[in-house]
Amino acid sequence: MNYTDQWRQAVLPTWQASFDHPFITALHDGTLPEDTFRYYLIQDHHYLTAFAALHEAIAEHLPANQAQVLLALNEGSGEDTIRDKMHAELGITATDFATTPVAPTAYAYISHMYYQLG
Repeated sequence: MNYTDQWRQAVLPTWQASFDHPFITALHDGTLPEDTFRYYLIQDHHYLTAFAALHEAIAEHLPANQAQVLLALNEGSGEDTIRDKMHAELGITATDFATTPVAPTAYAYISHMYYQLG
């Protein structure tokens, strides 16, 4: 067995667990409570906002031509705007984003990204 196959086999339980996670299975089978999904989308918004800001911070340290590419990719990804329709359908407002604290897991992701920027 080659090296990559060994690693693939070693991480297979973790890989499968991501598919078997209760949030994913409930989302898939339609039993995920709407409030849980709303909360997820709000936390996702917090993360994506920080991710975009991080791209801007990185761009400040790059030569202008590279910064322009990074900022264009950041702006063109539309990661959060793709979710705008879901936000509207679920009645998630700017006030909801502003008043819902960042959850510990989202905070950990965001903090780690900024830590890596150093």
